Amino acid sequence: MWSVGCILSEMMTRKVMFPGKSPVNQIETIIYKLGTPSKEEVRGSNNGRQFVAKMDFKEKMDFEKEYKGHDSQAVDLLKKMLTIDPDKRISAEEAMRHPYFAQIFDPEDTTRADNVFEFGYENNMKTIEDIKQETFKVILQYNGLLNRRRSSIFMGPDHSAYLHKRRPSVFEMDVKMRLMERIVELEKDNQLEQDRKTSLLQRVGNFFSYSNGGVPVESDDEAFNMV
Repeated sequence: MWSVGCILSEMMTRKVMFPGKSPVNQIETIIYKLGTPSKEEVRGSNNGRQFVAKMDFKEKMDFEKEYKGHDSQAVDLLKKMLTIDPDKRISAEEAMRHPYFAQIFDPEDTTRADNVFEFGYENNMKTIEDIKQETFKVILQYNGLLNRRRSSIFMGPDHSAYLHKRRPSVFEMDVKMRLMERIVELEKDNQLEQDRKTSLLQRVGNFFSYSNGGVPVESDDEAFNMV
């Protein structure tokens, strides 16, 4: 809810809530705006207590003054989201039932996941490259492009409705760049015959044709190894 509070503030002011040039500087910015936390509020962090103890005391900013002209209920919700002590911070369910959302929140419209989300895969991410790869796979899953086996890398004109007359997304540009990089690597190693290179370049070029709407349907590691 802390992150949601930062986003809400930035939507209201069009300014970054806690800008910082470093982690330490960001903490200083948080304390400068939200005031010096008590020992109880930072009881869960030994480093936090030591850091706060070395800083000059800061008064909490006046939210009503800082967000003057904004909906008073929005400001109240923001204060409850940006509470330093996580045990006292408003929960997601409480936030949905806050008066600020009274006109749009419908208790009958809420859902509960069938299963508990498992994040054990994060334990296998040891390097920056691991994080990049996992992030890329999540993007593929979100776009419904992962694990579509036995398909060619690109669909042809029959699927033009998918990308008809629209600009390529950042995701699609990344797919294109990765394919192009792979082609260059193979060319350097003299592993790519000219005919195959020409064919691949045509497919990459057609991928972003506004008229034929080529779409990647298999973009995991196996797909890139097919190049």
